[in-house]
Amino acid sequence: MLHATNIFCGMIKMAPILFYEMSLWGKAIENYPVQNFKAGIQIRIQGVDEGDMLIVKSGFALITVVLDDGTETISHIGGVGCAFGYISAISRKPYQTSICAYTDCSCYVISGRDVRLLVEDNASFVKNALRISDMQGDLYFNRITLLAIPQSQSRLLTLLLGFAAVCGRRRADDTVTIKLDLTHQILSEILHLNRVTVSRLMSNFASAGAVEKIGRYYVLNLSVVEILLDGGTNCTE
Repeated sequence: MLHATNIFCGMIKMAPILFYEMSLWGKAIENYPVQNFKAGIQIRIQGVDEGDMLIVKSGFALITVVLDDGTETISHIGGVGCAFGYISAISRKPYQTSICAYTDCSCYVISGRDVRLLVEDNASFVKNALRISDMQGDLYFNRITLLAIPQSQSRLLTLLLGFAAVCGRRRADDTVTIKLDLTHQILSEILHLNRVTVSRLMSNFASAGAVEKIGRYYVLNLSVVEILLDGGTNCTE
């Protein structure tokens, strides 16, 4: 594993440094425990550790990724307000990156169970977590591939399926409830679409029987979604 004390300086200079306004997390995180880490300490290990989410309170954390050929490279440096482990926490899968203290740093530590509760009950927390994931280019699946989809309809359906795969609750009738408090504004920001376009598409999906809003959550009818993605119906017309 790479350590912050012996990383080649040129790699650090090329690594993007991300910050996020801590106040935007609000009261959702202020009561969670804070852990302190000395520079060079390995905080979490890719593919091994799992379960909780960390938000940098002070200092900097270094994010590295082991590639398919076994080499380890720097993804980015996270400053105050940046979050790590969100996907692992909600999917209960190992971390997709390793986290190391680049400087002495402190992090809020939120257990996977608490993250999943926040996802269900706190729209502000979800919005911030999605924005951080978006900034890191790791929104549940390859975001570049997602944005390369030419049709807005297919792009939005693919995004909803991505949410369903990570934090959906599937039922015997081939429907999936997405346990996220999503808004049209959040969806439009992720996809770089106009909010009016997203609202129109979601209305059309509802008319086609593909998506239904029940309470705060969206429910996908997977059979209908598959037909729409295969080009059987164009909801943009």
